[in-house]
Amino acid sequence: YCLKLQNNLMINLSERPHIAIWGKTGSKKTTVLLSLIIQLFMTGSDVYFIDGKEEFSAFNQFYPKDKIVSDTELILEMLDNIIRIIEHRQKIVANASRKYEKMGLKASDLDLKNIVLIADEIGSIVAMMDNKEKKKFMNLLTAIIQKGRSVGVSVFISTQDPSVDTLEQKIRNQFSTRILLGSANSETQRMALNEVATDGQVENFRGYYVSDGLTVEPQKFYVTDLYKYDFNNLQTFKKAYESGLNKVF
Repeated sequence: YCLKLQNNLMINLSERPHIAIWGKTGSKKTTVLLSLIIQLFMTGSDVYFIDGKEEFSAFNQFYPKDKIVSDTELILEMLDNIIRIIEHRQKIVANASRKYEKMGLKASDLDLKNIVLIADEIGSIVAMMDNKEKKKFMNLLTAIIQKGRSVGVSVFISTQDPSVDTLEQKIRNQFSTRILLGSANSETQRMALNEVATDGQVENFRGYYVSDGLTVEPQKFYVTDLYKYDFNNLQTFKKAYESGLNKVF
């Protein structure tokens, strides 16, 4: 359940399950997601993709096609399926609590596989939905975010600007780790981080992050350079996925 975001930032998803990444086009949002996906694949996590840019469809060469969707109908079906998984896991955890006579058990305590929903460019995803679809999408996503923590289900989202994001502030605050990439004005910083980090350019390190319980104020975020060592090669992701298939849960 542990992911390394940078040298001084290790996130345990059983404690801080949800990650939000904001930043304008070219700010390296997808690069951050790719660095996390490699780790998720290597650890045998079960990853579901809502692909707003059709970028993750390249994984179809080796990854189950039904777990990478961009069509509205298929997106809603996927979210429905994840809700059913959460409900099933809630029963597993409840039964384990009775069996072992322990309260507060989590999926990681029971060796349940980590499940992660990744929604890339969530703004463009919602933009192609009508009002009825949008309402259902937001209700399902909110339910997954709120109920997923105790049963090992995480949500990672990326989008361009929190000030025009379709997610309400109360939902954004559910993301325990929030990353804002690139330069941003004070209003945008407050939207994403709940406070102002800095003024001016941030190119040397790319942005700031906050993580509940780990940070008191925004900290510098350095984007991993996947391209320098050719880690963005599709074969890297295939090998990571294949190694994760050998994990025992």
